[in-house]
Amino acid sequence: MRTNGAANVLVVDDDPKAVEAIRAILGKMGEYNVQVARSGQECLHTVTQALPDLILLDTVMPEMDGIQVLKELQARTECRAVPVLMVSVDAPLDRIAACFELGASGFLIKPFDADNLYRQVQSAIARYRASKLQYHRPR
Repeated sequence: MRTNGAANVLVVDDDPKAVEAIRAILGKMGEYNVQVARSGQECLHTVTQALPDLILLDTVMPEMDGIQVLKELQARTECRAVPVLMVSVDAPLDRIAACFELGASGFLIKPFDADNLYRQVQSAIARYRASKLQYHRPR
């Protein structure tokens, strides 16, 4: 749900410290409504209720990892356009490549560099909103 034009960001991470770091960084910017899902299943349930403008998705979670969640999101027509920034403590090239091949919009390494996180979030949301405007523009 949108309030006063702020973008809706869904953070999917089982690590409370990572969630709070993201909230703190985006909260300083004042432009984001941050919602949290603590598991892949909770993410998939949440997006059926309302699509966010961006998903920040941890790659390593119990039960259903981020790559499995990304595959499921990409399989859902209504979710394909929503940008997903993958998040991980480590970044082996094969994992990064797999994420991009599956449709991820970006990849962030924990601990976060606040400026990089903000730039990637801002850029992904701007591209998403621009594509929605172009798609819905009368011809």
